[in-house]
Amino acid sequence: MLFLAEKLLSQQDLLSGAGFALYNESTTRSWEIAWLYRPQSHRLAKNYCLNKASQHLVDYQTFSWFSTVKETKEGYLHGPYVDYVCNSTYTLTYLYPVYFDKQLIGVAAADVMVGQLERILRDTLANERLPIVMTTPSGRIFFSNLPNYRVGELKSRSALIAHLRSQYFTLWDEDSEYGAIPP
Repeated sequence: MLFLAEKLLSQQDLLSGAGFALYNESTTRSWEIAWLYRPQSHRLAKNYCLNKASQHLVDYQTFSWFSTVKETKEGYLHGPYVDYVCNSTYTLTYLYPVYFDKQLIGVAAADVMVGQLERILRDTLANERLPIVMTTPSGRIFFSNLPNYRVGELKSRSALIAHLRSQYFTLWDEDSEYGAIPP
């Protein structure tokens, strides 16, 4: 699994970490986790985020992302949240359940630092004058070019209009002089 995570990290500059959490429902032991992350100063993943001495203290089954992935049996975008383990910055994690013989055996995951995503979106939209806010489906902001909408906050009820919804994000804009973004 680490080979696949390293390959993914070397091919996708947007990703800051990737790995796999092995799960065995029949044991009371916590998960075994293998994680590679890309330090900001290196192009390729060089470090393992493993601490076997403290792993037994973490029960991933209690985390909301685990119950969501287990219940829906689908991919899930979690965040933004501050990742205190690997990069100490706002992060989005895409998680996907892995099954063997219809039995959940673990969760594969990949991290994107929100700042990196924000730079790409900002650079892509540099010549556009449209006011934009992007949120997770639950309403947590992970990009905005409007000063009153901060990354990590829940989008408040406001005059924003939803123009594009997917299972991973909602794109909002203001009803303004620039007009609406086509759906």
